[in-house]
Amino acid sequence: MNSDIRPIIWIVHPRNFQDIEKEMPVLKGLPIFLKSLVLICKSPYKASVFNENGHARGFIVAVPLLPVFFQKHKLFSAFRLDQAFKLAKELGAEKVSVGGMITTIAEKAGLGKKYGVEVFDGTDLLAQIAAQKISQLIKDQGGKIRSIGIIGATTKTGSRLSKYLSAERIQELHLFAKTEANVKSLADECRKNSAVKIIDHVDLSDIGKCDVSILTAFIQSAGTDIVSDLKRDSFFLSIIEPVSPFVYDIEKRRPDVRLTKGIMIKAPSLSYASLDSTIPSGNAFSCLAEALVADKAEKSQGSNNIEEALRANNFQIS
Repeated sequence: MNSDIRPIIWIVHPRNFQDIEKEMPVLKGLPIFLKSLVLICKSPYKASVFNENGHARGFIVAVPLLPVFFQKHKLFSAFRLDQAFKLAKELGAEKVSVGGMITTIAEKAGLGKKYGVEVFDGTDLLAQIAAQKISQLIKDQGGKIRSIGIIGATTKTGSRLSKYLSAERIQELHLFAKTEANVKSLADECRKNSAVKIIDHVDLSDIGKCDVSILTAFIQSAGTDIVSDLKRDSFFLSIIEPVSPFVYDIEKRRPDVRLTKGIMIKAPSLSYASLDSTIPSGNAFSCLAEALVADKAEKSQGSNNIEEALRANNFQIS
């Protein structure tokens, strides 16, 4: 890597056992509890370089914890993320990209400030992209979409998306979250200068009223009712990684629901070396795209408009 270039470090975690088995084939065939034990005992490590236009641009640091580990063992996860940020700093990072289950824990632990690095999680970029897609869908459906539901509305991406969609020409916007005070506060904020009827929920019993449902949070279990309750001939967009397990049940059991799994950014210039089988070359997640765009804009004093900046970097929303 050119010594004049400060690498961007992308901190990732496996989405499932299959992801980690591609790197560690020895795990194949082991019982799940042994696989889990191996992952828990393994510290964060430099998994791969990533390249831009054939030149090394940064490193991928892997935190070998599955999504369920992040949910159940927050203190241990924070400890592992601290190790990952320390490694990123040792690798020369000034900018760190994080995604998936890492985002919230890293923010709460203040790891960016602790290690003096700028952290990019892509949440606002993802919300903007999702809002554009929904806006286009509303136009394409010619007024048939009257009600939209956001599952995980008080997540970082969910709250931004809620505010964007409160300006759309729909009748109802349903906000679903676990904490009543938080979702009520978000609903009040969305009602400002909005003609849309904003309805807050702490359970998912009304998801069947929505013409479009958008998932912005990882749900390990309790997705069975969502699959059954979805409105017939509705749209379901799962916009985050990792994909919640119940989303695959929608694909299998609800052929009437038009499903979108994930939002990727086409990035022809990017490749991921030894991780290409897990993260396909030519694609980027919003967190990494945001960091790369910000880094180049900083050097060239380019546009502050994220859409213009994406196009300038030959990134395309897929």
